[in-house]
Amino acid sequence: MTKKEALLLKPCNGNVVVVDDPPKEKTSGGIFIPKGDKTNALILYGTVLASSPIPLLKSKDYRAPEVKPGDKVIYNFLSGVKGLSEKDSDNPDIFYRVIEHSGIVAKIEKTNEKKT
Repeated sequence: MTKKEALLLKPCNGNVVVVDDPPKEKTSGGIFIPKGDKTNALILYGTVLASSPIPLLKSKDYRAPEVKPGDKVIYNFLSGVKGLSEKDSDNPDIFYRVIEHSGIVAKIEKTNEKKT
């Protein structure tokens, strides 16, 4: 599946379509991470492509999702359906996932602080 095809996915019932961020090749301190390193394998970073309203349990109403397209999120490795992959020459490790909204652990907020 290509990114163009993944953007056509419309999640339902509180699900979210997320694309994995490419794995980091080095730390912020400049240390290179070996490709076989599995220390961070259970937590993944990604970008939301689409999200759907979340159904409320005891009524037929919905609430707005907490994430929107473009948000950076952290989610559990075991969350959702994996396998929608895009194989290209730039990065063969890109996966698209359809996960439940509850599978998102955190939303990464951008700060506008300037260092002096």
